[in-house]
Amino acid sequence: MSDPKADALIAEFASLLDEVLIIALVSDYDLNDPSQLDAARTTLQSLAENVLAEEATGFNPSGTSEAFSLDGFVDAKESSSMSHDYDSTSHAKDSDSTATTLTTPPSDGFTSANPAPRIRSYEGKSEETQVAHLHDMFADLKVHDVKLAFKKADGDFQTTLETLLNLQFLESAGERQKGIDGFFRPDDDRPAKKKRKGKQRRAGSSAITSPTSAHAADSLSPAVSGSELRRLEDILFVAEKLDLPIEEVSSVYSRNGGSRESTILEFLDRYAQRGTHASDAATEARISELSKRYQKLPKHYLSPLVGLVGDIPETVEELAALLDANFSDLPPQRLAISYNLKPLTGEELEELPTTAAGPSSKANKQQQTGLRQPAAAAAAAATSTATILSPAPAPTSRKPPSYEAALDSAARLAASRHHSQAAAARNFRKGASHPLYRAAASVYADRAREETRAYLRARGAVADALVADRCAASRDPDTVDLHGIEVADGVRLALDHARGWWRRLPGEYRARAARESRGLVIITGIGRHCVGGVSRLRQSVAAALVEDGWRVEVETGRFRVMGRR
Repeated sequence: MSDPKADALIAEFASLLDEVLIIALVSDYDLNDPSQLDAARTTLQSLAENVLAEEATGFNPSGTSEAFSLDGFVDAKESSSMSHDYDSTSHAKDSDSTATTLTTPPSDGFTSANPAPRIRSYEGKSEETQVAHLHDMFADLKVHDVKLAFKKADGDFQTTLETLLNLQFLESAGERQKGIDGFFRPDDDRPAKKKRKGKQRRAGSSAITSPTSAHAADSLSPAVSGSELRRLEDILFVAEKLDLPIEEVSSVYSRNGGSRESTILEFLDRYAQRGTHASDAATEARISELSKRYQKLPKHYLSPLVGLVGDIPETVEELAALLDANFSDLPPQRLAISYNLKPLTGEELEELPTTAAGPSSKANKQQQTGLRQPAAAAAAAATSTATILSPAPAPTSRKPPSYEAALDSAARLAASRHHSQAAAARNFRKGASHPLYRAAASVYADRAREETRAYLRARGAVADALVADRCAASRDPDTVDLHGIEVADGVRLALDHARGWWRRLPGEYRARAARESRGLVIITGIGRHCVGGVSRLRQSVAAALVEDGWRVEVETGRFRVMGRR
């Protein structure tokens, strides 16, 4: 861009946003107008304000973690057998824990929205207490190593814990250099002194995808009332299902009084007026099948419906069901009678038999009613007695989905979310040409956020099913393998299994039983496949267990929970 104002905006936000995104947004404004220049800067600021917070959560701009993929779950399940190669007695240490009066774990204060909680249970405690507890966790390290790490971390317990996790791995792998060897550096490893060119950008800011654009569309779109929002949703629904321009659907929708079904029927009538009919046996069979399933829908609408969206069977079924329900809800129409009725004359009325309307008939009616009451009361009593004596239905417990079913559900939600995000970004780019596109982008952005929440729940179900399958395969309820699990789900599962293990111990002697048992083994891995070679899952699980009050022993690639502190 040769515009100096655009170059100034690029230079201002290049450290947080992608240059392509900045250029695309700036091109929608007239930067020579001060008001539009301020609007462009406000848009970029709204996009850049959450960049650092999103990077800190460990999720990339698409809303998923860097290490997460559906294929990754499959690979994790296939490689889960490797995690059971650990010797169950390796690094086993017999150490007494202090007596505790706590018999049940505290309520869960940790949520998946905060995968690495801040350890605050040691705030205000003395340095000796913190160092002693850290040395209990890292019994393989020397007290001098723990004190040195604690001093370098300026007395911060969590920073010291993360440093000692890396140090313990290097110690167990034999890769820790000691003495003067730790300062030796070959000449070949020295980086060449080169002059840096170009702009420096922060890591992770080179990819801005549609969710961010959708967020901007939501923040910039004008306030939409409930009726206007429903109107937009109906227009988007028809335009998406019938693959029609939004402007054309909007005009037809307004002409039909804001009825989504009437709008669809008008487009079907237009298609039928072209004279296009089914020409093959498969289409005829499809129309015949739909007519049997949706009997309220007039048959002359089925042919244009299949002709318009016949290549997407799910859309045909959805629209047919919608129109069938619409015709079912129509009020009954008056019958057209071709003859006139005339009143009866007096002579004809006298010839009719007399009706039982006198006092005697009323008495007979009361007598008949009185005779029927005992039988009705007996029947009602028998029914109530049978209801009381009949066994209550057994409560039905919802069975958790299998790994394959949960994976399939997560994949479908991921695809749906991607479609909504792409639609939001596409309509946001068209927002300068027509205000309806910007409102449509807001609707798609809301839908994308809802689908993202559903996708995260489905991803948690995938993690639950994967860990459950591993526990069933190992036949060891006291070993939890979290390889390949997301950080938030891994922390949640680690805390859940720790509390479940604690509840399985004898109620009155839980502390003693925990000391005498081998504890609960939580396998996290050492982070060989993670960015930077550091396992964020391992760090987060350690922090969560310590903050939740568990007595933890650190081993290579896993933790051993030995009770409560």
